[in-house]
Amino acid sequence: MSSLSQHKAFILLLTLVSIAFVWLLLPFYGAVLWAVILAILFQPMHRRLVIRLKGRSNWAALISVMACVFIVIIPMSLIFGALVREGASVYQRVGSGDIDFNQYIQQFQGSLPASVQSWLGDAGFGSFSDISNRLASALEQGVD
Repeated sequence: MSSLSQHKAFILLLTLVSIAFVWLLLPFYGAVLWAVILAILFQPMHRRLVIRLKGRSNWAALISVMACVFIVIIPMSLIFGALVREGASVYQRVGSGDIDFNQYIQQFQGSLPASVQSWLGDAGFGSFSDISNRLASALEQGVD
C-alpha cells in the first residue's frame, strides 16, 4: 500500500470517527457546553488550590467542584425555580382575569406623546388601538 493511499485512508477514518463522535455527543451538547464554561471559569481557582495544597490535585478538584456547586449551581437552581413559580402565577392570573392586557396597553397609550402615536400610524403600524387589539389577542392566545 502506498503512502498516499495510507494517508487517504487515515483521513477517511479520522473523518468517520469525528462524525461518529459528534453524533454521539449531540444529545448532550447543552451539558457539555455548560461543563466547558464552568471548567474555564473555575480553572484559575483550581490551579491556585493545587499550588496551595502542595500538589494534592484530588483535594483541589473536590474543593473546586464544591465551590462550583455552591457558587453557581445552587443559586441558578433557586433562580430558575423562582422564575417557574412566577410564570405559573402570571399564567393563573391571566387565566382568571386578574391581569387585563387591554388596560395596560391603554395606560401605555395615554403616556405616549401624540408625535409618537402619529409616527406609529405613518410607519404603517396602523392606529394604536389596532396595535393594542392585535397585541392583546396575541397575548391571550399565548396564554390559552
